[in-house]
Amino acid sequence: MELVYLVYGLSFVVIGVAILAQPREGSRFEIARLLWLFAAYALIHAPGDFISAWVALRTDLGFVLQWSNLFSFVAYGFLFEFGRRLLGLTGRTVPSWTLAALFAAVLGLSTLATDRFATLQALIGYGVRLPAGLLTGAGLFRYYRVNRADLEPLGVRKYFVTSAVTVLFWGFCCGVVRDWAPFFPANVLNAASFRAVTGVPVQVCRTLCGLAAAWSFGGMLGMFQWEAKLRERLDRAKDELLATVSHEMKTPLAAISLSLSRIEAVAAGQIPERAAQMVGNTRANILRLGRLVNDVLDLETVRSGKLGLHLQPVDSCELVKAAVADQRDVAAGAQVELAAEAVISGATVTCDRDHVERIFANLIANAIQFSSPGSTVTVRAADGPGRQVRFSVIDRGPSIPPDQVPVLFHRFQRFTPPNGHERGGSGLSLAVARALVEAHGGVIGVDSRDGEGTTFYFDLPRLETTG
Repeated sequence: MELVYLVYGLSFVVIGVAILAQPREGSRFEIARLLWLFAAYALIHAPGDFISAWVALRTDLGFVLQWSNLFSFVAYGFLFEFGRRLLGLTGRTVPSWTLAALFAAVLGLSTLATDRFATLQALIGYGVRLPAGLLTGAGLFRYYRVNRADLEPLGVRKYFVTSAVTVLFWGFCCGVVRDWAPFFPANVLNAASFRAVTGVPVQVCRTLCGLAAAWSFGGMLGMFQWEAKLRERLDRAKDELLATVSHEMKTPLAAISLSLSRIEAVAAGQIPERAAQMVGNTRANILRLGRLVNDVLDLETVRSGKLGLHLQPVDSCELVKAAVADQRDVAAGAQVELAAEAVISGATVTCDRDHVERIFANLIANAIQFSSPGSTVTVRAADGPGRQVRFSVIDRGPSIPPDQVPVLFHRFQRFTPPNGHERGGSGLSLAVARALVEAHGGVIGVDSRDGEGTTFYFDLPRLETTG
């Protein structure tokens, strides 16, 4: 019997580890957000089964079974909550206080019995284990039925059906078929009577349920792996399409921009003011589209691992001053003042200067975009964590809501200020900055506090000097 307990416990470990190891972030299937509850149930239940296997080997350790029962008691609370929430996804609501009420009823009734331990074990089976199995089994059935159009093409029907049936039978074996207790039906239907009728110990049936659950849940988790691979293929196809289109647009855009520049230079004063203004606006839009094309190409270059870095030692203060000088005209056009601030001197970093200037340009342009006229954007170089130099771009614009920070450096993500008025932009500049910083082995981040503005920063390794 100790081998049966051991296999039973290992099946729970397999289920729990498989769920936790399977990446589910970004899944469109809502069940992905609940599976941690089933993993908790499995991993908490497993130690109880290992304890039971130990007790089966050492008959003088019966008192240790209380710990096994405690693990099981807590574990089934997680299973109950998993089933309750899963049913909620299908439109069937079970009140959130149900589990607490059942726990209270079980503990209260057990105190009234003469054989409290046997009564408590039976009541836990009837009041917690059995409802947990029923809720989870019904939830799996209904979830597949409600989401059949999305799940059927994935070929997971057999896994959902098997897991649902298994959990329902599991609930019966673990909730109803318990040790004898001095009340009905535990004094009639119990582990001893089950074995007398079937010839099979109920623990063997529970172990078979555990193995079936391990197989069926493993198959269900395959849908997240398929989904992740599909997203990866779609992202790659999208990136390749954008890169191809952008590459084909680069040369025509450069030619158009050059032609407009010549028109402005040659026809200055010879064409109506309105026409000259239209030419200037068109040229500005062409330049903006050109920057967008460069952003897309840079992202694709970094993603494909083809970004070439021409590393050289550069003074950090010099990088800050050059970044401010390059963007001063842009800031002046927005009536924003740029200030260079270096609180360290003689600090040198090894970097590709052109790419670092691109990082600064993107961060400064972003800060200017969200700064009010008359305000100041500060570009700073200071000591960073460890042996690094921290470069910062600080503005006094609106703070960034905490829920937007995690996706701020993703592609095509644009910050929406608290007033709800979204500014222009492609949503690529911060993604490009992050890609270039990480290509240097650095780290980029943001610190935004209400009423204090926003600081975008990136850290680059300091060049160690000898002598």
